[in-house]
Parts: sequence; C-alpha cells; structure tokens
Amino acid sequence: SPDCNLVITNDEYVSRRHARIFETDGMVFLEDLNSSNGTFLRPKSPIVLEAGDEILVGTTVFRLEEAGS
Repeated sequence: SPDCNLVITNDEYVSRRHARIFETDGMVFLEDLNSSNGTFLRPKSPIVLEAGDEILVGTTVFRLEEAGS
C-alpha cells in the first residue's frame, strides 16, 4: 500500500497492509493488521518486541536489532 514505510515485493503471502511495528515509551511493538496469512512471533497481538526477535511476514523474515548493531 502507498501509505506503508516498508514494502515487501515478490512475496505472494504478504498483504497490502500486513503488520505494523511501532515504538511507545521506549518499547517496540508488533501488531498484525488483520492480514490474510498472519504475522508470526508470539500468539497475541500487539506484543513487545525484544532485540533478536525474528518476525515472519509472508515468507519474509525480519530480525529486530538494537540501534548501532
């Protein structure tokens, strides 16, 4: 979707607005946006992310790193 900050191409399992990652009070959260195929890390949403967490969106894996890593 044009309003997304990160676009994943060539992954047929990713929705136009699949998930969002946001920061509040120094904590980073992951929230699935009712995507067709889900976003997988832990069973509830939104959740607090920790450095080293890997997020599966479609068939694409993201790893959260601390700034400067």
